[in-house]
Order: sequence, then C-alpha cells, then structure tokens
Amino acid sequence: MKTVQRNEQGSAAVGFLFTSLLLTMVLMGLLQLVMVMHTRVLLIDIAGEAARVGGRHGADPAHSVAHAQSLLATVPGEQTVTASTTTLGGRDAIRVEIDAELPVLGPYGIPGALHVDASGYVESIEAVEP
Repeated sequence: MKTVQRNEQGSAAVGFLFTSLLLTMVLMGLLQLVMVMHTRVLLIDIAGEAARVGGRHGADPAHSVAHAQSLLATVPGEQTVTASTTTLGGRDAIRVEIDAELPVLGPYGIPGALHVDASGYVESIEAVEP
C-alpha cells in the first residue's frame, strides 16, 4: 500500500477545487456563446420577417420598422431598426437593418455590436389581360 507523504496532505481537495473552477468557467463560456448565437439567430429572423411585411403590396418601410419593433420586444437589450427601399436584381425591395447589443454578461452587453440585415421584394399587382 502506498503511503501519503506529509507534504501532500490536502492536495486532492485543492486539485478538486481547481478542476471544478476550470470546468465551471468552461461551462459559463459555453452558455454565453449559446446566448450570443441565439440572439443573432433571433435578430436575423426578425429582420427577414420585417422585410417581408414591408414588401407586401401597399406597405412601406414604416410598416417594416413597426413590425420589427413589436417582435424585438422579446429580445433582451436595446436595438435600433432602420428600413429603406432599394433595388435588387432590377426589382424594388425593402431592406431592414437591426443594430443590437452583443450579450456579454447575461442580458447586458456591448451596444451596437451585432448588426443584421435582410431584404424582401416589394409585391406588385399587375393587371392580367384576357
């Protein structure tokens, strides 16, 4: 049987403590990464949906901004939404841009660090000739 030397007593407790701290930090970092990616995916989806709403026949960029702001109520942090008309492939389109906080410490973060944009074609109703 192996005998423990006097100067190594308590080293298992210290090793457990340092291993636990390291594992906790890795898990917290992973959770933070998941929160950042979740926020980014939500913003991309909201921008796309707002661009589609603004592209409906008779709608304008103001409809896109209002729709995006109503959807952004579920996302933590501050966001700014802008919408404008543009041309994509020779067709009119609505472009929605969202600047939001990058969540660094839970819901608190760096303002304006996340930028997403989406575009949607403007619907047009053309008369069909018989």
